Formats: sequence, structure tokens, C-alpha cells
Amino acid sequence: MMNSTNMRRVGFFAVACIAISQMVTGCIGSSPATRYYAFSSDDFINDNDGDLRISVGPFEIPDDLNRPQIVIRDQGTQLMVLKSDRWAEPLNEAITRHINRDLNNQFSAGLFYQFPSVTDVSPDYKIRGRIYNFEANTDGTVVLRVQWAVLDREGNFVVEPQGETFSTTVSSTDDIAAVTGAMDSLLSEFALKIAAELGLSLIHIS
Repeated sequence: MMNSTNMRRVGFFAVACIAISQMVTGCIGSSPATRYYAFSSDDFINDNDGDLRISVGPFEIPDDLNRPQIVIRDQGTQLMVLKSDRWAEPLNEAITRHINRDLNNQFSAGLFYQFPSVTDVSPDYKIRGRIYNFEANTDGTVVLRVQWAVLDREGNFVVEPQGETFSTTVSSTDDIAAVTGAMDSLLSEFALKIAAELGLSLIHIS
């Protein structure tokens, strides 16, 4: 038969277990839901009638940006990694796909395809680049800083390496949908620049 002392011990243990269980449940329940973001999915027209075949990518990205989590720069060297706000696909692949789609929709003299590709055996031209910055700052500035070039199949520069900086602003970096939308727009600006420079170079070559 259990005496009163043992009964009190059992009761205390039961209460403690219930309290711990509620604390654990509360911690799990309070975790914010993960949100996923992707760049725009405009139609891929791909009705180009040119004979040129142009490979797009790769675009190298710093490891601190090429991660599942979206990154915000805090006015200097500090980066804030947003655990609950993530890219829906690897960022380097999303960037190349976006630029490839825009070029196909803007440039009628050839067919662009994303690197790597089963058809990437001997393209007429290759668009390559390195991205140095592609993030929002806490002051609302969103920046894309990139160096890029176009090479022919022999490895000669058709468009010499050049640095570009594109920027825009959002009202608040707390609005991640606005941030990713601004980044989407900067990639479209970059693709327009590539199309313009490539078009001029091909005119000079011909």
C-alpha cells in the first residue's frame, strides 16, 4: 500500500511531466511557418527563327548567398539569414533559368538554352558571369552586382567582360514578397542589357 509520502512524489512527478509536455508543445507550436518564394513564371515564347545557338550560364554566386534561405544585408558586412523565408529552388539555377527565359523572349536571332544542357556540345556563343551581390539591404535598397561576358566557340570574347550594377528600392525589407519581386525585376534588366550588347556585337561581326 502506498503511503502519503510516496503518493505526493507520484503526484509531483505527474504534474512535472504535464508541465514539460506543455512547454515542448508550446515551443513547437510557436515556430513560424516556412514561406517559399520563386521568380516570376512568365510564358516561355521560344519562337525564335535564328540559327544561332547560345548557352546561358553558369553564373557563379557567393556561397553566403547561394543557400536555401533568403539573405538580407544589414548595411555593411553583417548578413541576416531568414530561416522561415526560403527560395523554392536553388538560387543559382533560378537565376540562370530566369535570364535564359528572358533572352529567348527578347532576342530573335538565336535560341538560348540553359547550361548545363544535353545540347551544350558546341554552342556558337556562351554567356558566362559571376554575381557578387544579389540581396536587399535593410535600408530598402535591392542590388544586383555582376560581371559577365560572351565568348565564341573558340573561347574568344565577343562581348568583353564588363561589370554591371542594377538597383531598386522597396519600402520595407520585412516584406519579403516585395524584396523577391524587386530581385526578379533586376534580373530582367540584366537580361535586357545582355540582349542589347550581344545584338550590337553580332552586327559588328556580320
